[in-house]
Amino acid sequence: AVVSTQSGHYGRAPTALLEKILSQTILMPHIPFKLSYESFEVLLSRFSLSTYSVQEIIKAIKITILHHAIHQPLVKLINFEDCSLDISKITDDEKDLVIQLPSMQKHIERLIVSDKATALKLLEGDGDSIANLFMECKSNYETLYHTYCVIHKLVKGIPGNSLVSKPLELFSLFLRGETSSVPEIRTALKCFGMLSCDEFWSRLQDAYYVLEPVESKSPKLQLLAKVIKMQIDKLISEEVTETTKDVLKNAQSTFVSRIDNFLSTLSCPGAWPLNELLWFTDHTAFQTLLVGKVRAAIHRGLSKPHVYLQYPAEDDSLIPNVCHLYRLYHEHGKLISLHDWIKSYVTSLGKKKVTQLDHARFFQAASELHFLGYIKPTRRKTDHFAKMSLLGY
Repeated sequence: AVVSTQSGHYGRAPTALLEKILSQTILMPHIPFKLSYESFEVLLSRFSLSTYSVQEIIKAIKITILHHAIHQPLVKLINFEDCSLDISKITDDEKDLVIQLPSMQKHIERLIVSDKATALKLLEGDGDSIANLFMECKSNYETLYHTYCVIHKLVKGIPGNSLVSKPLELFSLFLRGETSSVPEIRTALKCFGMLSCDEFWSRLQDAYYVLEPVESKSPKLQLLAKVIKMQIDKLISEEVTETTKDVLKNAQSTFVSRIDNFLSTLSCPGAWPLNELLWFTDHTAFQTLLVGKVRAAIHRGLSKPHVYLQYPAEDDSLIPNVCHLYRLYHEHGKLISLHDWIKSYVTSLGKKKVTQLDHARFFQAASELHFLGYIKPTRRKTDHFAKMSLLGY
């Protein structure tokens, strides 16, 4: 519904429109569906390649949600109203599926070393323990999302920063994990640490206002809000201005260092227990569903034109010339003799002599196959075409 509402707002820049749509849908913490780093990258690249089509966004979101619901049977356990896990009706088979999730297996392996009692509860399929892990996964995403919003407020519009006008690319870096070691984010924070006093103060306030309305902050978000508030209070108490350059530089350096340390505590979403329930990770299938298999589609269209043109399959008189030629194309080797090809083409039409009209139709069809990448002229033999491999499709 949000996507459909925004689809008519073409006065807005395309990337800004995409940011608004995603920020009100799948990026929101209360929406129980997320895209992994690889899938998010596919979405961004597909959006730019499709001339910033809003319809492509609608198609992509629908495809991913449908694909995730079909291939992840545990999705039905999620309560979509409050994004919680409904364990009241969970069956023993579903508990086994939860325990067999790769993220759960890794989590249990770690717990066996540090907390055997909790690991045993999870292996026994304790519903409360599983529900708590899911809430922890949700809390981790809330922390990641609001931290992204804070960093975006801090670095937005800074000259010399590659992430100035690319909030979605910044969010993609957060999805990738190891945020503190990402060169783009480190450079952005370095640029932030060299701002004027007024600009530094203004951005700190904007960042704090992002966290202030957030209800039930996680411990990490509480820590982030505390770090920002302490810095604001310090600027007020020490009366830092442009004239006190050393004090300002020290305050900026200290704050950037604390933010950098905080970012190092964020983990990759792929490492969170039960992330498979919320996160769509099959980016290869996503790419295939969005882009399609070009070579297979062309082959099907040329070999079975009646499927697309909707005419009786047994009526050969309605087959397009390029499809006639494509059938004969497979009967030749790597090099196709032009003389033999046109002769077999005319024979397939049930004729004995080649007319000027047959010549014209043949060369038109051959040009279409050339355009599609199936053949190319060759100098190895005169009056011959060479077959193309189409490995790039």
